[in-house]
Amino acid sequence: MAPPIDLNEINRELTEEELSAGVRAAECTGLFLRKTPSDSDFGVPGCWLGGRPTLPEAYDWPLYTALEPELTIPMHFLAQIDLAQIPIFPGRPEMPKTGTLFFFVDPVFSPVHGYRNGGCKIVYVTEDVSGAPERPVPDGLPVDLDNDDLPLMSGQYENEPTSEFRRWPFVFEVIPWFSIESRMNRFLKHELNCRLAEMMEEIGKRTDVDRAAWYPRYTGQTMNASLHQMFIAPEGLLGYYEKEGLIPPDTDLSDYIPLLRIEADSDIEFGLGYGDRAKFWIAKSDLARGDFSSVFLIGGW
Repeated sequence: MAPPIDLNEINRELTEEELSAGVRAAECTGLFLRKTPSDSDFGVPGCWLGGRPTLPEAYDWPLYTALEPELTIPMHFLAQIDLAQIPIFPGRPEMPKTGTLFFFVDPVFSPVHGYRNGGCKIVYVTEDVSGAPERPVPDGLPVDLDNDDLPLMSGQYENEPTSEFRRWPFVFEVIPWFSIESRMNRFLKHELNCRLAEMMEEIGKRTDVDRAAWYPRYTGQTMNASLHQMFIAPEGLLGYYEKEGLIPPDTDLSDYIPLLRIEADSDIEFGLGYGDRAKFWIAKSDLARGDFSSVFLIGGW
């Protein structure tokens, strides 16, 4: 359980030495999934966003069940990552070195009904899938909007129903980052947020796109510098999800890490609700064992 909040410490103005020490302590490293300039360019082998996965037929396509009334539909495929392609860098969490992760998410009902009863799934395939064919989306997508008995769904999906996201290759880029916790001193948090904003601006410049271009006409050229990431340090939000039952009580929250964070991205036509990101969280101990059965999703800005 998290310790009680010390408001005096959170609001205390730090000395220059304390601020510098806090910045150093918050330094960490993560991976930026930088999309290729064009969706036809080559990216990292065995890795891409959207499109269709090379998920072997022996593995079930993940499903999501919405309640009131009950309806089960296939999840949307979001990303495929070959673990052998992930760069080695200081601080990289312990994880399997081979195999492929297939990330699935439900953008239809889970943004409305909540993520407690699912909303995401990771399928871990240990065998080589480099020569496997792409798997078509099962029946059930896009959702039949003419069905009067549908559960309440995301307004974004209702306006733009899809069966799959647009395929886009990417390359890995190791990036410096800062861990920002919700209970952190507010002066330190402000300093870190300013530094992160500068870093994000630099990353945006390297992608040579206009970050303000939102939902552009599709051209096949990237128009959105969404900062898709792996292993970025926790943001101090897990205490709430512990209360909501997504995490067992009395859990050491420092054991959790966001395995993958996919921002709302007009290039691949992805967003949860209206523009929310998807963050796949996992316990570091589960990641080290290659156990992805307890991964959970947090949506939001």
